[in-house]
Amino acid sequence: MRQENATSTDSPALPTFHGSLPMIDPEDVALLLVDHQSGLFQVVGDLSVPDLRRNAAVLAKVAGKTGMLVVATASVPQGPNGPLIPEIQEHAPQTVYVPRKGGVNA
Repeated sequence: MRQENATSTDSPALPTFHGSLPMIDPEDVALLLVDHQSGLFQVVGDLSVPDLRRNAAVLAKVAGKTGMLVVATASVPQGPNGPLIPEIQEHAPQTVYVPRKGGVNA
């Protein structure tokens, strides 16, 4: 992570915060989305499905606009859990999909 003067030419597209670039550099981070599958969204109990989808979409949008690495996993996307929600690929086309072998292994 780096914090530099706003006049730096390293990341001219990033907004400034009180004269400095953000402390998190998209080139130094990755977003990991584990099992953001349509079927699994139905079993989340502490957030509504629309809110959960919107939150995931916002994360994907930020990652897409900054070009940050996105890694997504899914357990049995052809099964009852379903595929990854389409918002991920739509907003962050740079997403790398890594299939998980086997079932859930917490």
